[in-house]
Amino acid sequence: SAFIDRQILALLVDPIRQELLISDTEFSLLAGLAFALFYSTMGVPLAWLADRYSRRLLIMAGIFVWSIMTALCGLAVGFWTLFAARVGVGIGEAVLSPAAYSLIADYFPPERRGRAMAVYSMGAYIGAGLALVIGGAAIGLITNANPVVLPYFGELTPWRTTFLYVGLPGILIALLFLAVREPVRRGQIPAQAPTLTGKAAGSHPQNSMGWFFRTRGGTFLLVALSFSLFGMTPISFLVWIPAFLSRSYGMDPASIGMTYGFILLVFSTIGVALGGWMADRMAMQGKSDSVMRTTLIGTVLATPFAILTPLMPNLTLTLVMLAIASFLFGIPNGMPAAALSLIAPNAVRARVIAIYFLLGSLLTMGLGPLLVALVTDFLLRDSARVGHSLAIVGAVMMPLAILTITAALFAFRRVLQAERENQSGMDLSAAPG
Repeated sequence: SAFIDRQILALLVDPIRQELLISDTEFSLLAGLAFALFYSTMGVPLAWLADRYSRRLLIMAGIFVWSIMTALCGLAVGFWTLFAARVGVGIGEAVLSPAAYSLIADYFPPERRGRAMAVYSMGAYIGAGLALVIGGAAIGLITNANPVVLPYFGELTPWRTTFLYVGLPGILIALLFLAVREPVRRGQIPAQAPTLTGKAAGSHPQNSMGWFFRTRGGTFLLVALSFSLFGMTPISFLVWIPAFLSRSYGMDPASIGMTYGFILLVFSTIGVALGGWMADRMAMQGKSDSVMRTTLIGTVLATPFAILTPLMPNLTLTLVMLAIASFLFGIPNGMPAAALSLIAPNAVRARVIAIYFLLGSLLTMGLGPLLVALVTDFLLRDSARVGHSLAIVGAVMMPLAILTITAALFAFRRVLQAERENQSGMDLSAAPG
């Protein structure tokens, strides 16, 4: 539901631009910054709640909010009202990932967590694929059906009706979370026992955000930056490939939805599953840094396809390259939360993940699609050359991602080694003398 509500906008680029008279750069702000700004900033206080209260109820409330705001996107009367509705979608979805990743980390032990995180991460591509398939089919059906007429708003154009049909069913999905079990929190470090003066009562130092950032802040920033730089290219593909296929090959929304949606549903989800399997297999072989190794392998393999896909000379080659790129983009996709869950104590895990999303969302969703639009509008000055813009952004960002992932890998290893040494010391001190 979350990714359908988020991704449906990409399929409607040209109809929205034509009716609301906006540029590619303005559309990139709707697709990226409007969503990412509050999605990221609201994630931290909502994650604070997720570290303390029922995560399933928080997710249920978030689904309700983003579903209503998605429907309201179809009633926008201009750029700023659509911008405001997209902000609302971001606020609603801000609760999902920190709470969901925290739940998953408590449902599964560390050696099974890579696959579990990957399965959840498949939702990004399944949702994006379904958004394109369902959205494209809906636009085709709505175009040929009797128009929807609402009081005050009058007759709705097909793209507006699509938002209503996609958003409102989410209210029913929210109710399903009443059946979800809230698990016991794993790895909670107990609070210190109170002394006679009461001064020792309080949280264990490792339950604090201050302790985490004093001891592991540099590693966290490297990990967050590396995943964010990588993510800018796949997010740019999700936003701009539909427009590229429309402008370069004349494909209609229904055809784009079925084609690109199928690629995401099949190839991207297989890539995410493979990434989780690779990370868990390496972990069982004793490689505790497996999630970062998997990320580096996937990024290196994806780089040439990220650059060459929009430059192919015909539609057939473009779609073949797009399928390969989408598959390889999926490999690192489930790794960020798995990596952070290994270096963040349970008591701060949701907040650490939320801070990652604060930084990562602004870079990936806020800056990635915007860079493509800026190259199209101000460097190439031709909306038909959006494919070249995608290639340029990929050629810059993917090598930068490889460099930062490599640096993050070494820092990540040092943290895990220190954690093992600390645990060994605790075990020895607890042994009977």
